[in-house]
Amino acid sequence: MALERYENIGAIRGETDRLREARGDTKRFMAFLFHEIRVPLSVISLGIPSLRDHVFDLSALNDYNGTDDETLVMEHQHAVETADLMGRSMDVVQRVLGDVLDLLHASTDETSKGLSHSTHSAGT
Repeated sequence: MALERYENIGAIRGETDRLREARGDTKRFMAFLFHEIRVPLSVISLGIPSLRDHVFDLSALNDYNGTDDETLVMEHQHAVETADLMGRSMDVVQRVLGDVLDLLHASTDETSKGLSHSTHSAGT
């Protein structure tokens, strides 16, 4: 009976170690994935205000030159709307990524607490 209990404790500890390793692998993979996604998104996000400023600069230049071409006005409006849409879309994507990252941290913290509890329980 005591030998069987000892073997069970060893099996539980072995499984706990495997779960910890898998959790670490998952965290490293997710950190890599989020880094690979966030870097290009940050570049795009930083470029949107620059694009918007450029569109307004062109508009001011055309106003200064007295150009009042209807096609130019429509293209300008379209460019501004596109920049605004891109900005709002980037905000949504960044918010979703942040939420997913928060959930990942919360789930790994809960798993960590559970593994810590099971290790202590196995030893008693």
